[in-house]
Amino acid sequence: MLLLHGFLGSGEQWDANTAVLVAAGYRVVRPDHRGHGRSTHTGDETSYTFEHLYRDALAVIDGLRLGPVHLVGHSMGGLVAEFIATRDGERLRSAVFVDCSPLPGPGDSARADRIRRFVGYRVGVERLVRWSSPVLRHVSVGSPPGQTAAVRKRALADLERSVAKLDPAAFVAFGHRLASHDDVRPFLGAIDVPTTIVVGEYEFARLRKGAEALREGIPHAAFVEIPGAGHSPNLENPAAFDAALLTHLTTASGQLP
Repeated sequence: MLLLHGFLGSGEQWDANTAVLVAAGYRVVRPDHRGHGRSTHTGDETSYTFEHLYRDALAVIDGLRLGPVHLVGHSMGGLVAEFIATRDGERLRSAVFVDCSPLPGPGDSARADRIRRFVGYRVGVERLVRWSSPVLRHVSVGSPPGQTAAVRKRALADLERSVAKLDPAAFVAFGHRLASHDDVRPFLGAIDVPTTIVVGEYEFARLRKGAEALREGIPHAAFVEIPGAGHSPNLENPAAFDAALLTHLTTASGQLP
C-alpha cells in the first residue's frame, strides 16, 4: 500500500493507521513529499509542483518494486493520487481519495503573497488548524469544551512540528498551487480500479463539493462519510477511518494483500 499525506504533513500522519494495516497483513509505504518531513529541501519554488509529486510517487512505486498498489491519498496527496489513477491505472490495485478534490482551485494568486508575509508561520498554522480541524464545528454540535480545547491544542502542536520540518519554498509553492491547479474532472472516467471516496462529516464546503464531484465522475466508487471528523478523518476518528479502509481493501479484491 502507498499512503500519500497532505500539505504541511508527513508520512507520520499515518502512524496509527499503519499499525492497523500492518496487523491486517499489508506492506505499507508512507513517504514524505518533497519539501516535507525528512525529504529533500531544494529551496526552489519551481521544483515544487504537482507534476513533481506525481513523478515522485511513481518513482517510489518503481524503486521499491511495489507492483500494482492500493493507493490512498489525503488532501494534496489525494490530488496526486487522482493524477496517478487517471494516467497510470495499471499501477494500481485500488484507490482511496480522502478529503480531496478534482475541482480547479479558486485562482487566488494573492494567497501565495499572503503566505510569503507570514512570520515564523504561526499565523498560517493557526489558520490551517481552524480550516483543517472540525474542532470549532464540534462546539456547535455539543462536544465537551474541555475535549475541544485539548484536541485543538494537540492539532496545533502537530501542525507546528510538521511546519518546522517544511521547506519554506514548498510552503509557498504548494500553498499557491493548491489555489490554482487544473480541473481533473474530465479525466475521472479513466479510473477503472476499485475506488472509495472518504470525506469527514465536518469537511468545509469546497472540499465536500470536491468529494461529490469525485463521486459523480467515478460512478462505481463507494462513498464514505466519517462521523465526527473534519479534514483529517484518519487522525480525528481513526477507528471509523480504519474500518472504512479495511472494508475497501476487502471489497476491492479477493486476492491476498
